[in-house]
Amino acid sequence: MTESATPTPSRRPGIWLADWLRNLSVGVRTLRGVAAQERVNGRSGVAAAPVPAARSRQIIAIVVRLAGVLVAVAALWAGLWARDYTFKSTAPIRFTGDVNNAINQGTRVLWVSREVLREPGSLQPDVARNSDLTIRQMVAGEVRLYDRVFASHPNDHNYDFDYTPGRLLIAALWSRYGWSLGNNPSYTDAMAGPMMRLNTFAAAIAAIGAFFLVRRWWLCSKFGIHNPPPPGLRRVPMGRWWGYERNLCWVAGLVSAILVWLSPAVIIDSHGFPQWDVWVLPFAIWGLWCASHGSRSALGWAAAGVLVAFGAMFKGQILLGMLPVLVVWACLSRPLVAPVSLCIGLLAGTMSMAWPWMLKDGSSKWLVAASATVAILSLLIRWLPLVAWRLTAGICLVALAAAALWASGTFSKSMLLAWLLLATAACAVCMAGIRRSDRPARHHALTTGTLAILFATSTTTLLCGLMAGGSLSWLHIGFIHPTDHYLALNIGPTANIPAVLGTSYGLQLKDTVATLPTGPGWAWMRSIIGPSIDLKQLLGLIYLTGSAVIGLGLWRSSSRGSRRALVAMSAGWVLMFAILPQMHERYLIWGAAMTALTATTSPALLLLHLYVTLHAFMMVLHQMMICGDRAWSPLAMRLISPTGPGIGWSLAIVTLTYIYLSVARTRRT
Repeated sequence: MTESATPTPSRRPGIWLADWLRNLSVGVRTLRGVAAQERVNGRSGVAAAPVPAARSRQIIAIVVRLAGVLVAVAALWAGLWARDYTFKSTAPIRFTGDVNNAINQGTRVLWVSREVLREPGSLQPDVARNSDLTIRQMVAGEVRLYDRVFASHPNDHNYDFDYTPGRLLIAALWSRYGWSLGNNPSYTDAMAGPMMRLNTFAAAIAAIGAFFLVRRWWLCSKFGIHNPPPPGLRRVPMGRWWGYERNLCWVAGLVSAILVWLSPAVIIDSHGFPQWDVWVLPFAIWGLWCASHGSRSALGWAAAGVLVAFGAMFKGQILLGMLPVLVVWACLSRPLVAPVSLCIGLLAGTMSMAWPWMLKDGSSKWLVAASATVAILSLLIRWLPLVAWRLTAGICLVALAAAALWASGTFSKSMLLAWLLLATAACAVCMAGIRRSDRPARHHALTTGTLAILFATSTTTLLCGLMAGGSLSWLHIGFIHPTDHYLALNIGPTANIPAVLGTSYGLQLKDTVATLPTGPGWAWMRSIIGPSIDLKQLLGLIYLTGSAVIGLGLWRSSSRGSRRALVAMSAGWVLMFAILPQMHERYLIWGAAMTALTATTSPALLLLHLYVTLHAFMMVLHQMMICGDRAWSPLAMRLISPTGPGIGWSLAIVTLTYIYLSVARTRRT
């Protein structure tokens, strides 16, 4: 007979709680002593002694992170409640002009898609309703709409819409949802659900990206988690990562994420106005996170380029807010590898979104497939033991592919020659390497092979679009036309420097501010910008100069592993709104969200972030009250109306402060 175990007497809850609090207090005292000893050892250069009470530190870290999870859940609920409350309370002042235009443009895509289905050569039957269209059919209709509008204005370029391809596809999906509710839809709060959910999802992804981005740079600043490590930064053993400074990195990331998620400017723009500007933030923040890993692998820069290109297909302003700073940072950090990888990523991301326009000819897709096949097989050839074998196999591979394409009889000689050069370059890059038994060589092979495949496929897609009947209508309508069409210093109640110049000094966008000399040394500049410099060009030169300075500061901070790099990452967005003309009043919400990354760096930067957020919130609310019911809040109208555009001078001062903090030489933080 088995003897039963003696039951263990249960402890009373009061005694258990007292023991737990006693252990927690001991852990806190130990942690404070360890932090003080680490500061003393860091100043004197003495190696830190083994830390006692590791279990207490782990308990404290777990408690801190559990508290962080609870705070994150509470912030999530608060953000959802704030968005729902904003959407309901701002109904009298909601600006419905832009959303109705989006529905109308999306409906145009639906009707053109059905026209494509009714054509004699269509392989798919027509649908009974607009709501029955698939995404593939809507993409075909979108391509046809761009080409039709572009062809109808060959000389004046006065197109009747300026949507980028990604935004127009989202508008078509939204219109399809509206047609499922009823015929000939227009904006109502009942059909706003999909757009509100998409805006909420974009803000959540941006907040998650802010957490990881801020946490990474705090880790770089505290522990030297950087590859290659900057000189002077000390490494901390993995066992001490449960300590006080490790928890600070999590807390800093959580605070920045909460500030992005609960930003009043972002909430009123996405759920009060409503607009789709928040779609840019996930691509911008995660692109910076990928670029932050560029020192470890060139794929980080390529991924950053892909994300920037994807974001530009929804809102082209991302190219102004972060691309110049990224280019300068890449050129200074790794002078050859980083800018080339960034350009490959930009081209790959753009072509992956624009391929329906570029590959209209069915045979062009075979050319892209041949490029990808050559690059992949070249990556396998590189593992041959002898260099002569690699060269022979690579030449044979490219020759066989070219012969097969020539035998098909569908490509011209010039196009095949250009493809042959591209395939040879991709094959050479893939086969470049060292010994196959070397682990770094394997990592190098993966990196170079991936970049070569992206380069071969994207460049071949561009080549087919330029030489095989492709279309660039998406580029002219979505990117070039908006720049040349809205020729005004500011649009709406914008409070920035161009608005001040236009309102207070009566200047116009095309006013001449300087005339270039006629000497022979100035001929090259006159050929680029013309005989004179107008106000738009001058503001653009100031913006590019400021972006170059910010990029220099970003490189310096990142090479030292300082979290001041976050300041430079967000300064470009504030500079864009403060200096460039043709800005809507809503565009400062990007600066309000991006400056949340810097809020945990110092109290001064937290105050600057709060000011930028307030500035953006006031302009969006002002525009809503102007176009809506002015009696919605007479007090807010009286307070906000006198501020613009003169308050743009204060934004200029804040911008200069961000630029200075981006490049200022300070102790490592």
